[in-house]
Amino acid sequence: MDPSNTIVLSGYLVTWLWPWGAILPFVRGDSAGRTRWIHTAACLLCLAHVVIVFQLAHHWSHQAAIEHTEEVSGFGPGLYVNYLFILVWVVDVAWSWIALDRYRNRLSWVNWLVIGFMGFIVFNAAVVFGHGVLRWLSVLLLALPWILCDLSVRRS
Repeated sequence: MDPSNTIVLSGYLVTWLWPWGAILPFVRGDSAGRTRWIHTAACLLCLAHVVIVFQLAHHWSHQAAIEHTEEVSGFGPGLYVNYLFILVWVVDVAWSWIALDRYRNRLSWVNWLVIGFMGFIVFNAAVVFGHGVLRWLSVLLLALPWILCDLSVRRS
């Protein structure tokens, strides 16, 4: 497989899986356990994606990653926003495993701050910087878990 295809595929898999885990604070019952595993798997896949990108595209050069980010987005230091994204996700997953009850009962503004920040990054990665059919498929796949979660809450 072409290295650029590996990078793109791993990135899209992360963005398509993220919302299925991000609904964790709103899921109750048996679904919470499955959702937490999805949230964890997506985070691990994101870490793998970073390794893939640094290995195949940047050859472990932080400077090359900054230059690429500058080229693609017009803001090289935006790479640090990606690092913050990863840190937030890892902390969010760790919190869900260490203290699930406290995690699920955290202040709603904390949930929306985490989801809003991460959603902004994921949306930009998949939709704004995406191309072709994958861009539009991403819109659907990013929205679907939220729609299903909302319908489930309304039924109960």
